[in-house]
Amino acid sequence: MDNTKTGALIAARRRTLGLTQDELAEQLHVTGKAVSKWERGLSFPGVDLLIPLADTLGVTVMDLLAGEIVEPPQVEAVVIDTLTAAERTRQRSRIVIGLAAMAAVALLFIHIFVSYAPAIFQRGNPLPYLTAAARLSDEQTYIEVMPGTYIARRGDCPALFAMVEEKWDVSFVEQAGSGYLFANDVTRLTLSSEIYWGKYTVWTVPTHTLESPN
Repeated sequence: MDNTKTGALIAARRRTLGLTQDELAEQLHVTGKAVSKWERGLSFPGVDLLIPLADTLGVTVMDLLAGEIVEPPQVEAVVIDTLTAAERTRQRSRIVIGLAAMAAVALLFIHIFVSYAPAIFQRGNPLPYLTAAARLSDEQTYIEVMPGTYIARRGDCPALFAMVEEKWDVSFVEQAGSGYLFANDVTRLTLSSEIYWGKYTVWTVPTHTLESPN
């Protein structure tokens, strides 16, 4: 607020209405000295006087605060500017929140990758293994990932052992570490196992010609 501009507006409107300072003061229940101080910019009307003063002078409270007659388009422009600034602030807030969320997701992804990458990629491309693992069920306890390589839930897989015994006409002999020895009177094979991703076992059955026993 500019006291000088507001004072000049009060004085101009008072004269236009043909009022003296004392007459204006009487209508507002103040002293003529108070009106004189307003018009000289030495003081500003009290908040409780703004509405009655505006009504008496035929202006708006906004006119008094601005120190000039504010046209409706100007008022609209002020409102639009205020709303636009608020919208810009909201947009900036949304952008900041979005960037923070993206950063959090990126950090989570990096943490997961660093923590689990050795397990996920321990056999190279994990997709064939994970796709096959998703098809496991109580009825289908092992799935062939590629020729000679099978995946099953972690632990022994009796159904896979039975398939090996039938297909190669061998019988289970013994377990030696992660290897399972099968043999008959003529040949033998070793079924190897590897824990995969902590939940599954990958079994490898030799696809080459069976070894002859020593």
